[in-house]
Amino acid sequence: MGGLSQTNVTPTCFLSVFAKVTLLLPVLVYQIFTKIASNTHRHAPRRVLAHTVGRFMSDRFHFTELQALFGNDSTIMYMIWALISLQWPRIEEVGGGARIAWLGPKPNKPGKLILYVPGGGFVNPIPPTNIASIHEMKKHTKQKGLDIGVAMVVYKLRPEGRFPSQLLQTECTLHALLTAGFSPEDIILCGDSAGAHIALQLISHILHPTALSNIGKPVLPSTVKFRGVVLISPYVGLAGCSSLLRNGNEDLISPENYLSWGSGYLGDVPVDIPAFADPLLAPASWFDGLATVVDQILVVAGEKECLIDAIVEFHNTHLEPQLTRDKLRFMRIQDGVHDDFVLDFAFPPYVLTQSTRDILDWVAGVFTQG
Repeated sequence: MGGLSQTNVTPTCFLSVFAKVTLLLPVLVYQIFTKIASNTHRHAPRRVLAHTVGRFMSDRFHFTELQALFGNDSTIMYMIWALISLQWPRIEEVGGGARIAWLGPKPNKPGKLILYVPGGGFVNPIPPTNIASIHEMKKHTKQKGLDIGVAMVVYKLRPEGRFPSQLLQTECTLHALLTAGFSPEDIILCGDSAGAHIALQLISHILHPTALSNIGKPVLPSTVKFRGVVLISPYVGLAGCSSLLRNGNEDLISPENYLSWGSGYLGDVPVDIPAFADPLLAPASWFDGLATVVDQILVVAGEKECLIDAIVEFHNTHLEPQLTRDKLRFMRIQDGVHDDFVLDFAFPPYVLTQSTRDILDWVAGVFTQG
């Protein structure tokens, strides 16, 4: 199947999506009112609205439709975020087909930096709400007296962007930043969903530089050690897990989409490197030496997301044995869903939940240490 981009947009595509939105709008309105009325978890109405709209879009629109409208990377969504946020957009080519998008002004000189690897199940352009949530990290850290840069990796989505293109484009982005003078010790790598999966691939490639012999060694030095890594609802357990059906009606993403996107990605990865296909499938000793690559890790998951059991298993099996308790934090959000953190940024003015504040405080705290 050929790649889709914004050049594929046709009047027929617009009419098709417009017709679908028009026909389904009454369904969405009905779902919003019934969800708010039956708000058993007592979430704020704006979060219920954001959750309902997100699940509706995920269920009703195929990723090919979203790619046809918004492109096969996150460029257009980034431009929409910049327009809404009144930020001057800045995108730079960094080689290897990758681009870097700056969330806010580009730092005048190298310093502390958040590098965001966006998710989307490897197929969906990242929504502006996700970008806004990462930009909030910059604003929150500035309130603590520290000015940091925030950049986003812009990589190609499937089906055009097949494994290992997302990993290589992330490595090219990091290589460009290090060449420009940024230090890995000043970088927090942050990924949500599939972006967290790619972040774990990056760590795997640094720990096992010859594992992908067909593409060569990492372009990053083996001495890289990140200041921190944030894994928000990491997309692990791509083939499913026990909580998939248990939370199927509550999560932001349906079990069918998790399995469909996961099976498509698994089909792109050679079977002899399971850790790159799904970090949960890594051998027990795969992440030995993790403490030499990253100083601290935060894992965030919602107890109502479909893959919570897989995330817990990955944390317990692969991360907990490698890092001391003061270097590893697992934040399990009560009644939270996939990418629960993002729901606070659907509608301005943003009203932050305590779990969101805890995530922002963790990031600021890691930057202010030492």
